Amino acid sequence: MQKFYNTFIFTSAYYQYAIKAFELNSVDYLLKPFDKKALERTKNKLSAMKKPLVPQVDMDAISSLIRKTTQSQVTYKYRFTTKFGQRIRTATTAEIVCFYSEDKATWVQTNAGRSNLVDYTLEELQSMLDSKVFYRVNRKYIIHVDHIEEIHQYSNSRLRVMWHNFKNTNIIVSRERVKSFRA
Repeated sequence: MQKFYNTFIFTSAYYQYAIKAFELNSVDYLLKPFDKKALERTKNKLSAMKKPLVPQVDMDAISSLIRKTTQSQVTYKYRFTTKFGQRIRTATTAEIVCFYSEDKATWVQTNAGRSNLVDYTLEELQSMLDSKVFYRVNRKYIIHVDHIEEIHQYSNSRLRVMWHNFKNTNIIVSRERVKSFRA
């Protein structure tokens, strides 16, 4: 059955059509012969429908929603402390070229060419870093994508990532991560 979305008032001398009128979303159904009282009631019903609804604003609900939204925003670590012998250095995420695992330790490589120890595993670092900027290319490396200088095709559908000032210029993107790395 076709639905109408305009305002209709049905009139008929046959009461059996009333159900069909309301199925078509009519405002009212007037059975003939109708009097002024019935017509006035229908007119008032139509007027009430035409009035704009005044929305009730629940400021507490809006405040609660704003609090939940701001609390759920993830903040990523911006600066890391690193160990260099007995000294402690800091490196911002903008300076970091990559994090890598070597000799059962996790290292950070900066764009100045320094490698220093960090007190986190690669798994822990993944949750601390913005995934739009840092990408885990394989089990051994998390790289800063803005520091990549070249990407080359490598064997078995893998990629080789290269940049200057890094001791290991052969960082291979694992086969499982190539598709998401390219995205």
